[in-house]
Amino acid sequence: MNSNQFKLLLLRILLLTIISATSLRAQVAKKVVTEPTLDQVFDNPPAQSRPHVYWYWVSNNISKEGIRKDLEAMAQIGIGGVSIAQIGYKDSPVGDVTLFSEKWWDCLTYAMEEASRLGIEVNLFNSPGWSGTGGPWIKPEQAMRYLDVHEYRVKGPQKLVMQLPRYESNERVRQSSLSFEYEIDKSKFKFQQVGVQAFPVTKGTDEIISAKHHKITSNPQIEGIGYMFDNDETTKTSLYDLPVSIEINTNEKFTIRSFELVPADIPLNVFCELEYLNDRGNWEKVMSRHVNRAETRIIASGFLPFVPVSESFPAVSSTKFRLTISGTDSKTAPSADSIGKKKEEKGRIAEIKLWGAERVNDYGEKQLANKAAYEKRNSGSNYPIETGYAIRKVTF
Repeated sequence: MNSNQFKLLLLRILLLTIISATSLRAQVAKKVVTEPTLDQVFDNPPAQSRPHVYWYWVSNNISKEGIRKDLEAMAQIGIGGVSIAQIGYKDSPVGDVTLFSEKWWDCLTYAMEEASRLGIEVNLFNSPGWSGTGGPWIKPEQAMRYLDVHEYRVKGPQKLVMQLPRYESNERVRQSSLSFEYEIDKSKFKFQQVGVQAFPVTKGTDEIISAKHHKITSNPQIEGIGYMFDNDETTKTSLYDLPVSIEINTNEKFTIRSFELVPADIPLNVFCELEYLNDRGNWEKVMSRHVNRAETRIIASGFLPFVPVSESFPAVSSTKFRLTISGTDSKTAPSADSIGKKKEEKGRIAEIKLWGAERVNDYGEKQLANKAAYEKRNSGSNYPIETGYAIRKVTF
């Protein structure tokens, strides 16, 4: 290779390097220019980041024009997907496009086509109704179940033979929800024994203040207050005047580690604060909490609307305990227009239990016996803040 040939080759290499570098810089510059900002992405998010919504087809009132208008309106505001739910509503007139009819399939096909044109993803409930969990074709033994727990205390050592009770009821309950009224026939409830566990308990586990010699007083006076502490959940006491302070006095010091309140029959929504008289002669707070059994519909609360409220705490010992029950509103005295009228019952209590042993906190909510209200503890306030939810509608 002579010097001229070498210079020509070197020139070609230099030109190729310059072209490649120029092309790379152009690509980088192009990438920098076309990369969207965070604000731009927020204003125009990719399809996988757009919100999805329920799309209710109500009471068979369906038309292609309505489908197109709904989808175009959703696309215009950035909805990325829908879940079609076929529901009924008692206040809506019933249309003629019944589920699985030819008209219904035609409307569903049209909805899929329009959604595809507009870039909207479509999902379907797996059955008609609010819950999407089944229908009359689901046999009781195939349905979702609640897990209930019953506790029996026996003494040993001994050979024990006992027949565990079966839950049976012929009660028929009529309740309403958002859309319809339901009649719940408890005789059709199917209970199946899952298992039996036996285990020893520590000494003092079954100690309860109602078994000790005690004296109960209240301010204002509660008629039948002794029924709250008689260890019999079939006797009940009504609450009318709130707030009310209940004082429990024992002859000897009693150590408590948990509180349990058993509501009964009617909604109860109150605050409770438990105190004990310490060795210095001062009242000291043990615990305070919201007692919420306001939702009593089985279809919304769970299978035991009046399941006890329970809470454990570090052990305290005293001969005097005080429980203050107050309402959830700010009214503490009767208004002028209520004087002379029949008192309003604020709640009904079957039993108040102060145990010598710990109990599982909120075991009723944890087993979904009453799932209507869940509470978030807030250390910055005297009472927890309710952040509850409720299942408003279930189809059978």
